Amino acid sequence: MSTITSLTTQDNRERQNYAVAVSELSFTDDLNNSSSSLYKNLSKEFKILLRDAYKKVQPDAEVTILGFTNGSVIILHELVTPVPLTNEEINSQIQNLSPKYTTKLLPDDEIPCQDKTYGIKNYNNFAETPCQNQAGVMKRRCGKNGTYEEELDFCVSQEINNILKAVNSTNLENNFSNLLQQLSNATDVVNVNTPGNIEAVVTILTQISKVNATVNETDMERHRNYGSCTRSIDKEIFIVRIFFSSEDCREHFYYKAILKIESSASFRKA
Repeated sequence: MSTITSLTTQDNRERQNYAVAVSELSFTDDLNNSSSSLYKNLSKEFKILLRDAYKKVQPDAEVTILGFTNGSVIILHELVTPVPLTNEEINSQIQNLSPKYTTKLLPDDEIPCQDKTYGIKNYNNFAETPCQNQAGVMKRRCGKNGTYEEELDFCVSQEINNILKAVNSTNLENNFSNLLQQLSNATDVVNVNTPGNIEAVVTILTQISKVNATVNETDMERHRNYGSCTRSIDKEIFIVRIFFSSEDCREHFYYKAILKIESSASFRKA
């Protein structure tokens, strides 16, 4: 059956969520806003249409419009009945909902997800919400049966975010070594095994790797504390490997980033 929930309430009524696609309607941003006139008007119209349709097979049916998504317009709604309706009963009513509209009941894996925090999102799409007291966002993918999957932490710690801002606003040729040291220090106190911090660090290192900078003995010594497995000089390329774990350099690291600074012209020992 095309439902995302089938819940029996204390009064023994069944609550089931359904999604109906309406071909003649085009989705606009107003349908994301429950206070807009378009949202209110469509909610009222389709609540009446759906309620009247379901009452033909279940006189005590009640309908609540949960929201709208794109495609052309998908109407997510909750149906409450004394007993569950069959798939055939639902389909027969949706296909003949109104001569004004062409309507289709969506299958399980196309039903949108609905959540108070993340709102409504179509199947296989990501919903986002801002992080609390940090840069970045938390994300959840809408999975099958209208259920959001596990949260993904794309928040960026303050320490990493400060470095990210710096690489986009400073003279990297003069500051790349200092920024690497800041990054090294940050990985000692920040959990970088999160998608947001990893993504930010990759961006930082990508920016730094473009710098045509002079590498001197001080720079090499500064990164020597990573150990022999985290630093090497191969021909005329200075390679800095940053492991996001201080345990050892075998397999106990979260992510490895390699910064290569070309030398022939710019590499030299001071």
